[in-house]
Amino acid sequence: MAAESYLIHSNAMVVGMGGFSGQDPAPTVTTLAQWVQDGKLRFVLAGTGRDRRGPAGSGGGRGLSAQRTQWVQQHCTQVNPAAYGGATATPSPFSGPADRGEILYDCLPSQ
Repeated sequence: MAAESYLIHSNAMVVGMGGFSGQDPAPTVTTLAQWVQDGKLRFVLAGTGRDRRGPAGSGGGRGLSAQRTQWVQQHCTQVNPAAYGGATATPSPFSGPADRGEILYDCLPSQ
């Protein structure tokens, strides 16, 4: 559901990583790396891992989600939210377990 508003309100190609529940193994980390290398992937909007299902990487397909997120964090650059009118990347210490923060990453390969 997180990708829904981007799909509806954009002409850009949008991929909902992990499918509807986040447990689909597609795309793999290898696929992400190939898309970046081929110039097919520029930005990734990743959750902070704070949602109703618990921390990223806990149980079920969440391990796959954690692998993708870790790859993005290691190979892409976090975009300052002020650059696009987004919210701060760090969740408030007063956030509840249902809060879902998102961080935008730029995956443009360095030249």
